[in-house]
Amino acid sequence: MEVLFTFLPKDHQQQQLREEFPEVQFHFTYKDKTHLPDAQVLVTYGEDIQYAFGPKEKDLHQS
Repeated sequence: MEVLFTFLPKDHQQQQLREEFPEVQFHFTYKDKTHLPDAQVLVTYGEDIQYAFGPKEKDLHQS
């Protein structure tokens, strides 16, 4: 499983996640879309979602 964080957790938090879930591939990035197509899980604060998706997709939250 691939998990993409669109923010950078503290180093010790990243290490803890990797140790607890060694079978998961974690990507900790900021404004980098490289791993987005392969990610099964997207972890975000929400306000940075426009960096993960293009202009069309950023309006998805509006219904």
